[in-house]
Amino acid sequence: MRLSKSLLLFVIGLYPFAISVSAAQVEFHPRLTLGQEWNDNIFLTDSNKEFDWITTVIPGIVLNYNAPSVDIALDYSLNYQLYQEHSEESLDKFVDVQRANGSALFFDSRPFTLRATGNISRESLDVRNNSSIGNDLVNKSTVYNFTASPEYRWQLSSSLTIVFGYLYDRIEVVDAVQDSEGHKGSLSLEKQLSTNTLVTATYSYLQQQTEVADNYNQQDYTLGVTQQFGPRLSVNAEGGMSQVEYDEGGGVNNPLWLVGLTYQLFPSVSLKLDYSQEFHLDEVDGLNKNRVATASISYVRDQLETSGELYWNESKYDQIDRDDQALGTRFNLHQMLSKTVFYDLNADYEHDKFKPDDEKVDRYGLGAAIGFEYRRILLTNDYIYRFNDSDQDDNDYRNMIIALNATVRF
Repeated sequence: MRLSKSLLLFVIGLYPFAISVSAAQVEFHPRLTLGQEWNDNIFLTDSNKEFDWITTVIPGIVLNYNAPSVDIALDYSLNYQLYQEHSEESLDKFVDVQRANGSALFFDSRPFTLRATGNISRESLDVRNNSSIGNDLVNKSTVYNFTASPEYRWQLSSSLTIVFGYLYDRIEVVDAVQDSEGHKGSLSLEKQLSTNTLVTATYSYLQQQTEVADNYNQQDYTLGVTQQFGPRLSVNAEGGMSQVEYDEGGGVNNPLWLVGLTYQLFPSVSLKLDYSQEFHLDEVDGLNKNRVATASISYVRDQLETSGELYWNESKYDQIDRDDQALGTRFNLHQMLSKTVFYDLNADYEHDKFKPDDEKVDRYGLGAAIGFEYRRILLTNDYIYRFNDSDQDDNDYRNMIIALNATVRF
């Protein structure tokens, strides 16, 4: 069965839980969004720009279901985008308009638990090609992702636990032969040395089937520690080795690191540092050694929320000659001007290096929104500006979007 049909059955199958247990807490909210958008460069080109008026119609639902043995959260919508001047480009087919984010947790806080997630999103296929956060047309495809992960925790003593885990992960990309399916089993030993210190040792085995590269098996061996230093500082560190063997022969090894630090500087200010180094399966070009480093700060107080982030990442592919690097920063701000009026600001910059093409790209983004929310009504006026500056002229573009949206929640 195609994953698209499986996910739809998963979404529909969640509904009976909402009526099966009278003691459960259930929230069910249909909604409808109508919008009008002006886009000055719908194909993200440097010359011969083409504009369009785009009408959006987005019916959707939100379901939250909490019972003693199951917790369910679901957000599902259909995002219709109707182009006035280029009607042949309208996104009005069922396969193109679905958006979903669902999760289910069964038997929480018991020795055996089962988690399932289902997501339907519109994603960029290749970071090297032009794309924009406000454009679902260029370099985008609908992606279905479903995971299921049963887990059993065997409590040997008050401080020692063995954890048996399994993860099923399937990804399907519409209109592209880029599907993948993974089966991962894991065995972990957890030792609680004190109330502030937890150490772990984990072995996992992954069998990965993919249509973008050779199928492979991956074994990970890791040791980890989670340490709480007082009420403000917490550190999580995990290190080890990953070994990959391809079904067609050959293989590759890679150190594995997952390090995170969180520090509560003040009640309203928090700092985070994260670094990861691991194998990652790209939906276009297969397995790569992926390294990511981020440093972020967030401020939350009263009616103001703001955050800033610096990041660096590198993806070095194993079976093809390709190396992608990015260095960038992001800023977000949300301010309540009153109980009903708010505004948002966001900005980002990223410098990319793509090898072996030796292309360098500077990407700039700016966004702003002002909104009014009262009871069941939400009105927003959004502005998005994107600028792509590449040393290869064909990849330059500028794009501006202005949108008005009205949402009614029932």
